Amino acid sequence: GVDIEEADGVQDIGERFFTIFGDEVIGEGFEEDFWYSSNPAELYQNLFNKETRPDTRTNTGANSLITLKDFSEIANRMSFKVEFGDSVVKPIFSFEGIFQLTKSISLAASTQEIRFWFEMPAVTELVNYEGFILFIANFSNYKTPSILLNGISYTYGTKYNRFRAYITDGVSTFIGADDLTSNIFCAPVIRENINSEYEVLLGTSKGQILVYNLGSLPSSDPQLKNSFEFDPNIVVKQIAASKSYFSFIADSSLAASDPLFYDSDGNSFSFNGEIPITLGLTKNAEGNYVNIVLTDAKIIYIISNGNLLNSFSLKGVNDIASFALVDLKQDGTNYIVLNNGSNIEVYNLAGSLADNFPFSDPNEVGFYGTPLTTDFEGDSNSEIISITEDGRIYALDGGTGKVVTGFPISSGAGSSVTPVFYNADGKTNLAVLNDRNIFAGWSISSVEGKIYWSEEHGNPQNTSFVDAAENTNRINEFFPTNRAYNYPNPVYEGTTNIRYYVSEDSKISIKIFDLAGDFVAELNDDAQGGMDNETIWNVGDIQSGVYFARIEASSTSGKTEQAIIKIAVVK
Repeated sequence: GVDIEEADGVQDIGERFFTIFGDEVIGEGFEEDFWYSSNPAELYQNLFNKETRPDTRTNTGANSLITLKDFSEIANRMSFKVEFGDSVVKPIFSFEGIFQLTKSISLAASTQEIRFWFEMPAVTELVNYEGFILFIANFSNYKTPSILLNGISYTYGTKYNRFRAYITDGVSTFIGADDLTSNIFCAPVIRENINSEYEVLLGTSKGQILVYNLGSLPSSDPQLKNSFEFDPNIVVKQIAASKSYFSFIADSSLAASDPLFYDSDGNSFSFNGEIPITLGLTKNAEGNYVNIVLTDAKIIYIISNGNLLNSFSLKGVNDIASFALVDLKQDGTNYIVLNNGSNIEVYNLAGSLADNFPFSDPNEVGFYGTPLTTDFEGDSNSEIISITEDGRIYALDGGTGKVVTGFPISSGAGSSVTPVFYNADGKTNLAVLNDRNIFAGWSISSVEGKIYWSEEHGNPQNTSFVDAAENTNRINEFFPTNRAYNYPNPVYEGTTNIRYYVSEDSKISIKIFDLAGDFVAELNDDAQGGMDNETIWNVGDIQSGVYFARIEASSTSGKTEQAIIKIAVVK
């Protein structure tokens, strides 16, 4: 439809008004409603952009990235200037394609311009900023990993029991295939092992991990280097990898209580009847691999060396199928980012929410799919990108939790496919396919960002891995009292979270007293060092009033400190 934008900032043309006597009046236009340089209206700026009144935002409130300005004086022929983009966010490309039923997009390793792989049920398409380049029929059922090495692009796919390779240097091209004895039901992974050799990992329907070399031009198929046998009754559904280490989650053809997590060190883990949904991999400050697993019960498990370090439940009624990992604050710990209905939630590995999160969709439409993470503002705090179900693209500052200047922008419709972050021409860019088959890209920074989770399965190689967090902003004080507090406060019903930070693994004792000094409750917990931790206090049986909570932390090295906070209970 068409909307008339009146220059004076007051919508009156065609509007219905009623006088004090009940008479209906239809609003008419005045000279101040027109756009010309000397318009005397109080709100007129000779400018029409996202911040003026009226503004150029979309119907959903997103930044349209359109500016009209410098309108000339009234004349038979008038002029104005049109700008696309703002000071940082600028559109790069946009076109409509035949992208129905696209399951995934990945950045293609290319010797030429920026390209993307589109994975669809019958074909895999390669596109650039202008549109279609080529397609390969029956190449893959899952997201294709790719890598560029010494001017040669390697891309891999799996279709049932067939392993396929697409290798090109821009002049010569080879498409190879190998038929396996079992099917593949997960995305292949490209890793660099400890010997600096690149390999492809495949997970089979018989509980195997197969390791292939990359193959080569002019016509050498990838060759099987090694195989790892785990359990023939499980189906590998996702692999995570770093160097020579890998882990995977699986479905079972027998009881769900069988181990459904395994790693290359011979460890396994059972989820008490729950089904693992997705997997991420990182390292802790000591350099040990840490696996993060989300199950169908909306419980996140933190696993290292086959041992459970922690687990915590996600609240809400929405299904959650994915997450991203990120070094959010360079405070020595990585964080888990996920969409949960109308919220973007960020947790540390202890299960505590990051400061200034969750972020809630102001329109209450809700976020969809997998968020992406990168530090594209260059301020040591990663930003988070997520898309609402109506196509608004939000970028959040990881430190403040606030919307980054210039956002939200709009993709024009919702998106069922995880977007793609990539660096090009010294800037960070974002590419999104919406549900109307419009593929569009924007430059969203003035500098090249540090990318953490750039697309589905983390990156173009599908490793689902983010390296250990930097500790530039790590708090070395053992028990800083200014980080001890509770939320919500006041507490009106249910529970409150008592939050505190310790720099070392510690035992926590929380004793709660009323104003008369009478003992009310005691809570005990274990706290992980180097991150915020939380202990929940249920106030269901507690009367209204003000209470003092004495939090005492005792580290494994013998340090002991305490803090006292006030908690208000209102019923």
